[in-house]
Amino acid sequence: LLRGQNGEVRVPVDASGNPSGKQFSRVEPQVGDNLKLTIDEKVQRAGEEALASYGLPGAFVTMDVNDGSILAMGSYPTFDPSVYTPPVSTKAVEAYMDDEDKPLIDRSIQSGYPTGSTFKAITGYFVLSGSEKSALQQTSMTAVGMVSRSFLGWSRSHPFMIGSANYLMDYLPQWRKGLEKGQAIAWYFYYWYYATLGMHQMGGRYWRAWNEKIKTMLPENQRVDPAPLAGSWDPDTAVLNGGRLFSTSLAIMTLETYYRFSPLVASADQDTGPAGGGKPEPAMADPAMADPGMDDAAMGDAAMGEPAMGR
Repeated sequence: LLRGQNGEVRVPVDASGNPSGKQFSRVEPQVGDNLKLTIDEKVQRAGEEALASYGLPGAFVTMDVNDGSILAMGSYPTFDPSVYTPPVSTKAVEAYMDDEDKPLIDRSIQSGYPTGSTFKAITGYFVLSGSEKSALQQTSMTAVGMVSRSFLGWSRSHPFMIGSANYLMDYLPQWRKGLEKGQAIAWYFYYWYYATLGMHQMGGRYWRAWNEKIKTMLPENQRVDPAPLAGSWDPDTAVLNGGRLFSTSLAIMTLETYYRFSPLVASADQDTGPAGGGKPEPAMADPAMADPGMDDAAMGDAAMGEPAMGR
């Protein structure tokens, strides 16, 4: 389609191949279709330079949110496609194939990477805006920070982790309540999800107090009627609340905390964060500490799957 079609002229020729008379027929050539790229040169260059500056394998894709068109796409490390232009150098091709960083793989379309949280842009906007009325600036981001540091190997005994857990104890789950301190908008489900993960990692009295609230509050407020809404949760009252799908998804994932992430236990003698002056080591899962803070009732609920079942 892009190459079009060749034309053709049929004429008599002499023994030397020279035209010797009038042409018999003529077929006009056809122009191929045009291909208009949506690539933005400036965005493409910026992406490639940013990716190369890290020197690590990766990829980037930039899309237009209005129509989904690709503005930029790239993979690193890359290769020089001219090596495949004849005459092909076997040595050059083999060098690419033997490279441990696999430059021949286009990571933007041939590799799998976990997706980023598209909701972070919304929460980040309010955090950076500095508005006194912004939603859960401290509570949600404190919970997110706890979870991130837990998965990076920070110990539960680290001052940041303890301080964060103590702070969240002032905001135990209450249906549509408990976050009124200078905050006019509330994304409760977002906060409950990350705080549940964080408190689950902390265990002990923190998890017992939190779990006692969350395991009953969410099932009690799950919709049972009308039939089209049964099993869902009403969205937050915030303007940018994500809708019913958002609230229901986060509520379900909150109740699945028992099964999705086992508590991580860091060794007592390792540096667990910047306060310790060293680089944190990966935490090791300890089967014996499968749920140090879950009380007997909660353990029974988790084993039976009752919190996740709701109503």
